[in-house]
Amino acid sequence: MSAIIPAGQSIVDSSVGGASSTGLITGNVTLQAGDAMITRGFVSSPDGATRWVDASPASGCRLTAAWDVSSSGEVAGAATCPGVPAPSGVRIAPDGTTTILDTKPGYTTQVSSINDRGTILGRINYSTQTQYVLDAVLWPAAGSPRITDVSTVDQYMWGLSNTDVVVGSRAGVASYSVGTAELDGALSTPPAQANGGAISPNGKITVGYTAAGAYRYRPGGPASLVSGAADFQVTSVNDAGRAIGWVSTPTAEYDAVWQRGVSRPLADVTQELPVGWRTLAVDIANTGDIAAQVWDVQGKPRAMRLVALS
Repeated sequence: MSAIIPAGQSIVDSSVGGASSTGLITGNVTLQAGDAMITRGFVSSPDGATRWVDASPASGCRLTAAWDVSSSGEVAGAATCPGVPAPSGVRIAPDGTTTILDTKPGYTTQVSSINDRGTILGRINYSTQTQYVLDAVLWPAAGSPRITDVSTVDQYMWGLSNTDVVVGSRAGVASYSVGTAELDGALSTPPAQANGGAISPNGKITVGYTAAGAYRYRPGGPASLVSGAADFQVTSVNDAGRAIGWVSTPTAEYDAVWQRGVSRPLADVTQELPVGWRTLAVDIANTGDIAAQVWDVQGKPRAMRLVALS
């Protein structure tokens, strides 16, 4: 276990956003600045080096959340920006260059993932007392956003691979699309239901879950039950097939790691946590490191890198 942000009197709390396939971790820190509270993003490297992430002064934006990071260190986040409804989606390069993501006039933006190509996944929405419009969006590194209206469809996006494959559930069916957020293809034949899931960075492993357990999906073939993953609700998976998630049984609930047919409590496969601390595993890198939200015995939230043991 390693703290991403060193403790200090000015730090109120910290939170995790996501991790790149190579083990960069991003998130947010709340700082006490006189009588005011300010939010800054961060990117932490596996070697322990951490840098701050802020929207550039030239953009006029103020970063409110860093949600995910690519292996090049580019951050996808949320910000308040002049002349644009908040929250706005932003792309922040390692040198601080800030780009406001294109959207429709009057729409707010929520981003969820960025891959190593620089593609960002998220959604935009517009609402009034009489109208609600929700669009799923893929923002490529260059060019116009690819927008899909999902206002009348029950659609939930699980993740984005480095090959621009988007996976999720559409009308309850495990689905995918390539280069768009349409989710217009079934992840298995016959189509299978799913409540949630994840895709590996290389796009070769897609897993999901139902009340019956975790499943592996292969387009053109049937969904197959994952051995040793009963009651396992997967939220992230790496290229080696190691997955993190949540186990919920009638007698226990806990974070867990699954690999090679065995599901184990998170605390058993990471360096020791202090007694009484609670965890929420958020993302897993190909290094095996886990980006986690951790609460100490006083309930103070902390962003942590949990170093996986073999």
